[in-house]
Amino acid sequence: MKFIVKINLIIKGILILLSMHCSWGNINSNSDCWLTDLNTKLENKHISSEFKSFIIKEKYSFDLYAILYDALPVEERTDDILTNIDNLKIIQKHIKHYPDKYSKTIVKEIKGEEGGWEKWKKVNFEDELYSDWDEILIKELVDEINHNKKLKDLFDAADRDKRVKLAYAWKLLYDFPELRLRSDVLESHIKVKRVWGPYKDVGKEPVLLSSLTLAYKVPVKGGKNNIEELKNIFLKDGYDLSEGVINVIELPDKTLLVISGHDHLMALEQLGQLVIPIEKAHFNKIDKSYYNQVYFFLEVSKKMGIYTGDFKVKLSPLDIHKVNDKIIEFITEKFDNSTIGPLHKVANIIGEEYMEAFKIDFLRENEFTEIILENYSLALSWKIIEMAGIDKAIGLDKKTLVFIDEFIKKNSGIAITPEDIAEQIKIAGGFDQWKKQQTRIKIINGKEYIVEEHGKNNTTTYKKSLPGTTYDQSLAYAVADADGVPDDPFIVFYLEQNTMIVDFKNVSQELRNYNVDEHVFAEAYDEFAESTVIEKIQFLWAQGKDLDYEIFKQALEEKITLKDALQTTVTGKWGPIQGRLILLKNIDENSIVLSFQNDIYQGDYYSQMLYGKYYRSMLDRDIKASGVLEQLMKGEPLFMIELWKIFAELNVSDAIRQGENKSYIYLAKYNLLGEKSLETVIKDIKDAGGWEEFVLQLKKKEKELEGIEEVIKIDDQTYYRNIIDETVVDRKELLDEIGWFIGYYLNQNYESPSINFRISEEFPVLEIDTYEMNKEVGDIGLKLVADAYDRLHTKYNISNILIYLDQVTPNDFIRNTNEYVRLVEEERKTIEEAAFSLPIGKQMQELGFTDVTIDANMYKSFLNGDMPQLEIVFEKSGDH
Repeated sequence: MKFIVKINLIIKGILILLSMHCSWGNINSNSDCWLTDLNTKLENKHISSEFKSFIIKEKYSFDLYAILYDALPVEERTDDILTNIDNLKIIQKHIKHYPDKYSKTIVKEIKGEEGGWEKWKKVNFEDELYSDWDEILIKELVDEINHNKKLKDLFDAADRDKRVKLAYAWKLLYDFPELRLRSDVLESHIKVKRVWGPYKDVGKEPVLLSSLTLAYKVPVKGGKNNIEELKNIFLKDGYDLSEGVINVIELPDKTLLVISGHDHLMALEQLGQLVIPIEKAHFNKIDKSYYNQVYFFLEVSKKMGIYTGDFKVKLSPLDIHKVNDKIIEFITEKFDNSTIGPLHKVANIIGEEYMEAFKIDFLRENEFTEIILENYSLALSWKIIEMAGIDKAIGLDKKTLVFIDEFIKKNSGIAITPEDIAEQIKIAGGFDQWKKQQTRIKIINGKEYIVEEHGKNNTTTYKKSLPGTTYDQSLAYAVADADGVPDDPFIVFYLEQNTMIVDFKNVSQELRNYNVDEHVFAEAYDEFAESTVIEKIQFLWAQGKDLDYEIFKQALEEKITLKDALQTTVTGKWGPIQGRLILLKNIDENSIVLSFQNDIYQGDYYSQMLYGKYYRSMLDRDIKASGVLEQLMKGEPLFMIELWKIFAELNVSDAIRQGENKSYIYLAKYNLLGEKSLETVIKDIKDAGGWEEFVLQLKKKEKELEGIEEVIKIDDQTYYRNIIDETVVDRKELLDEIGWFIGYYLNQNYESPSINFRISEEFPVLEIDTYEMNKEVGDIGLKLVADAYDRLHTKYNISNILIYLDQVTPNDFIRNTNEYVRLVEEERKTIEEAAFSLPIGKQMQELGFTDVTIDANMYKSFLNGDMPQLEIVFEKSGDH
């Protein structure tokens, strides 16, 4: 009560002062004076005490009121607007940022703004941002709003508070222009506050929810409450970017596969988020010890009907069997059949009675999984083989399932049930016997043929496999002689790995006229393609055996190209060979061998190889004999073929030519360092006395170069090159907004440093990060640690060195997570003793860092998978 009386006394005192004049802060008096209006409101008991208190306590509050009053048209001078202290505070902030601006000027700006006060207060919402935004950033924001209609519409429609939130969302997404310029992304982003950031500072990347592929859908059984709890937390406290758990593996086919944090993701999705913060690792950069884990989530995603790509993680058959058992256990425990997409789709086909048996086959057998995902109707074929008791090795084979499916379709007009077909198979004595009864199989002279019709006139052909060949598959086609007995094959097809060989044995003019040979070729091609990808097709034409031999040879004699010569033939126009690289492998008086190669990596060098003195057969043998050479050829075909030519010319041993003893590494290193021509390198090797002597001289030269630094430029970047332990090491140094950075790049791989160091004046802690430091380069890595320390410790007086153990590269030589955990959990070392037992820990002791700090609780969380990294800080004694 005393307070109210005091307020009223103060108000009366103010009113006395106000009555002396009707002009304030450069605002002219007028017939409808703001002073009179304010006087009325201060005496009005219905006006809020909050407004009255603001007028009394705030400096220049009369000026604020005067500006607002005078800027408003008469019809808008309502109590709701004039006594809303938020409106007065908006003007107050504007004056704070523009202290030299006259009140009259502000009134004029408001009146001059199309839309008046409501528009002006939105346009000037950046007044709210000045505390932690600089002028340049604000200008960039305003420019982007003005040049992006959807952004402009979004900000114009928002009230002041919402505009500020949108602006901060824009700022948080600043490093990702493809996201910050989308109005729908900003609109959704402000629904859930992000704690910490920006994204890059905490190792996160915002991506569109639509770009992510889930391993599985949530909620799992009993997990709905968990998602609701997360939603409540996110709405109340925001989403903590520094502790986010949505981990993603980027597969080679660009799929972003979510492997953890599904509940978090679903909670964010249900809260209307279009952008999800993730922590991403590329499959090609993770340690192979993580392949089982990636395989698990990828196969779960496939079997849940989510991932539809072709990428496969290669594991041993034993590991596949073990992990698939875990997948069965996981999916069975976490999901009802109705929530598993593929099982839901086949439920009406196979019925509840067979669902569990189907589920086991579908989840365990990967090839069967792919067959069903490609064609769900084959589930009925599976049911029939299950009822018939057919062995799984036969029953789950695609050819078996497709044959039964085609049989069902052919007999769709007959009242025959799956049970009837299963009974037929049993009566016939098994699937193979039943199949023979259903196909046009004939036994002639003790040989089994499949009788078919091909070509425009439905010519009867006899197809059979050729036993005893060394090829993967073979098919021979013949026609009957006058006695109705199959003659010798007129054409034979062989499959050797990824190559289809077409041997034109004796194609008559009649067979060609009716396209019989083309039809059987298409059939054989499709049959071979079921089991492999056909990368190459070879035609074998023999003189007097095929009509196209003479036609093609005559065309070549007219000096036309291979492609044009082929178009003069009939077989050269067949569909499957079109668009392939044409290679003439052999031509003589008796035969012609043509090869049609997929224009993949081999296409880059075949044109160089086969018309000179380097033979395709030698290259084929080398690639087949050496997985190392095959991978190198796929990675850098044009460069590698040049190196291969050098070895071919030198007539070295097969082992050297196929990449043993790092032969290509030495050759590439010599070639790259000097950018020498093929002829020069060959001469240098010969002058050295041969390959072995050349390698010895190269090693000796590298040894001499150790410690000698060379400045080089790569893509406008400066590097300092040294030779360390016969390894080329390029060092890059730079000072950025974070601090000093030193990165070391091994063997001219500039994608990312093998090891790098960061330190700043503000935080003089040396942070070490490594990338796939295996044992082979790990010893070099330790030398680089010492090198970087020598370069930095004088300038920064380093007393602390920080490393992180993580689960992404658990076998890194420098910071070996698996070894650290083994030392603690199996050898029962303390967490500190284990740190000094690692190679990096031993070196830290040599450098004088004899203490270490590790949080025991964080170690437990890290061990349980609740934290992605474990921080280890090595310290000099007495400095902590």
